[in-house]
Amino acid sequence: MRRTTTFANDEEAETIRDDALETASRHSHGLNAEERALLAKLKDYAAHAADVADSKARALIVWLKTNIKPNDRWSDRRVIIFTEYRTTQKWLLGLLAAEGLAGDHRLLTIFGGMPLKDAAGQYNDRESVKAAFQASPNESPVRILLATDAASEGINLQNHCYQLFHYEIPWNPNRMEQRNGRVDRHGQKNLEVYVHHFVGKGFDANRSDSETTPVTSKVTWNFCIAQLSR
Repeated sequence: MRRTTTFANDEEAETIRDDALETASRHSHGLNAEERALLAKLKDYAAHAADVADSKARALIVWLKTNIKPNDRWSDRRVIIFTEYRTTQKWLLGLLAAEGLAGDHRLLTIFGGMPLKDAAGQYNDRESVKAAFQASPNESPVRILLATDAASEGINLQNHCYQLFHYEIPWNPNRMEQRNGRVDRHGQKNLEVYVHHFVGKGFDANRSDSETTPVTSKVTWNFCIAQLSR
C-alpha cells in the first residue's frame, strides 16, 4: 500500500524530496557520455522553459482573462488555483504577474509554512489571506487565490467563491476532495460549484454527452483544453 506523507511546511517538504533524490542518486551507477549529454540537454531545456508559459498555463491565463478579468476589467468573481508544489505556485505567480493578473492585491497566495497570524504586515499570514478572500468583493480586491495543499485542510473559502482549478493532480484522490471542500460546503451561496482541471486536446473525441454529466447535483467538473506542448 502506498503511503502519502503530508507536510505542514511546503518548503521543508520539497527540501526533503530533493535530499532523498540526491541520496538515491549517489547509489546509482555512474553516467556514461550519452547520459551526460542527455542531462545537459534537459538542463538547458529547463532553464529556457522556466520563464515560458506551457500549454496548461496558457489555457489558465485565457480562462482568467475571460472569466475573472474580462475586457481588462476585474469582475466580482473569484477563483482558487491549487498546485501540489510550492515551486509550481511561485512559477505561476510570476507568469500571472507578467500578464497583469497579480497587482493591487488582486492575487494572493497561501501555502504551508506561512505564519498563522502576523501583525507585521497585511496578507503575510493565513488568517489575513483567508479574511480577505472571504470578505465581499466590494470590500476586498482579491480575485485569485494561489494555494498549495496546505490550504486544503480546515479553511473555509466558500463565501464568495464557487470556481476552483486543480492545476496539478495529486497522487492521492482524497486530496482533490479536500480541495473541493474549501468551496463545496455548507454556506455556499451559488447553486453549483465548478471544478476545473486540464486535459489534452482531443480527449473527448469519442465521448457522448451522457458521459460528461456532472458527477453530483452540486459539483460540475469542467475540462480546460490544453494542446500539450512538446
